[in-house]
Amino acid sequence: MELVLDWANVFQSNDVTEAELLRSVLEAEGLTVQTQNFQSIGYIWDGGGDSPLSRSAVNRPAKIFVPIPEYLAAQRVVLDWSSQTPVDDGDSADDD
Repeated sequence: MELVLDWANVFQSNDVTEAELLRSVLEAEGLTVQTQNFQSIGYIWDGGGDSPLSRSAVNRPAKIFVPIPEYLAAQRVVLDWSSQTPVDDGDSADDD
């Protein structure tokens, strides 16, 4: 676990969209979050854009931190969120 002052890193990803989604989930659960490296990195190298490939190329994953006292609750939310899989509602076009 990465600690920065009174904050603990609860999640990091090279996919900023995934990290943004999880940040929303954590905030919806009433947890306090701070983010790092969520800004666009396209300016770092020509044509890089903000994609998982360009983010990993500069080795700057998006990180989500929570206050240390909220770490265990946040970790449970992250585990629950990451274990969810899409549900097949039976309304697929392949059911012909």
